[in-house]
Amino acid sequence: MTQQIEPLEPLLKEKQVAGILNVSQSALRQWRRQGVGPPYLKIGEAVRYRQNAVRAYIEMRARYGSGPSVPHKNEIVISDKFVAEV
Repeated sequence: MTQQIEPLEPLLKEKQVAGILNVSQSALRQWRRQGVGPPYLKIGEAVRYRQNAVRAYIEMRARYGSGPSVPHKNEIVISDKFVAEV
């Protein structure tokens, strides 16, 4: 019996994520050194980002009025650097 493997979503390259976030690639590199920014994967020398991680990072930064950011209704904030979907 052959087990079917669920297809993976394509990983995003640094340049793509920089474009999505409207920041420079060097800003993304600096964020990685500082331990901030969207979570990333290191595959050999390549840095890649999961689409859902970039999406969660954007949502985590959403502002409603002048108050602090509020997590999306189906997310919980584990730390200021990571959001988990419930």
